[in-house]
Amino acid sequence: MIGRRTVLGAIGGGGLLASVAARAGSASIAEPKPAQARMRTFMLMRGALDDRLVIGSLNGRYWGCVNGAMTPLFDVVSATFSRYRRLADGSYRGVSIEQAYFVDRETGEWLRSFDNPYTGKTVKVPTGGYPPTSVVFGTDLVMRVAKPLPGMTLTHSMSPLMTQGDNVMMTEVTSVGAVGKPPSYHGIVGLHARAGEIDRAGAKKVRCETSYTSVSRWPMWLEMSDHPGETVAAGQGSYGTTLDDLPKTWVAAARQHRPELLSDPARLLEPLWREG
Repeated sequence: MIGRRTVLGAIGGGGLLASVAARAGSASIAEPKPAQARMRTFMLMRGALDDRLVIGSLNGRYWGCVNGAMTPLFDVVSATFSRYRRLADGSYRGVSIEQAYFVDRETGEWLRSFDNPYTGKTVKVPTGGYPPTSVVFGTDLVMRVAKPLPGMTLTHSMSPLMTQGDNVMMTEVTSVGAVGKPPSYHGIVGLHARAGEIDRAGAKKVRCETSYTSVSRWPMWLEMSDHPGETVAAGQGSYGTTLDDLPKTWVAAARQHRPELLSDPARLLEPLWREG
């Protein structure tokens, strides 16, 4: 799921999966498909073929990792809101906003402060909100930031399609950093949808289940200074959910902190969306 993940922390052709008719019992990489068909599948999973609001969700868990030792830290609940439009060259432009909340692993409550087990300090926990972002998914499925931030580096790639029975899978890999420095964030998102839904005539969006793994430098708010190590995160979620399906902890926090995300999230995307 990417805000900072979306950018730093965010899409026609029938018969795409005809080869799945011979439903193999073990996972296999699908035969190479025309770029337009591969784009269609990716967009049905990750976004939509029309300009509807696409809601994504994530439930995740963070650990600290120092010299191979993993220390539990906190959980995270996140929601993304996105819209996409097809451009003349067949690529897709998307606008997206993400809101994440860090959560106590034991109580499930939204964290305002956190007792850092490495330093013994109690630190203030940010809300994890990110401003709306505009990206473009090229016909090669590579994501590019519409307006790159000065000094930022971004690499993005998609795996080939994989099929197993009625399952269709792709893997999205994103790394973010600064010019002249090693990447500070690596994120891997697994996408999983059903071939029957993807092959359906006239489909504009399918439900896509996701898995998320990341490795990143200590966030500044943990106040780790030059302490060795990094954070590791893992979680599950989906694209194509509804407001009613979002994690209850996220809904409760958003109701207090950003109620507009519950009443009219599409309105927050309008300024970037109107830029075309």
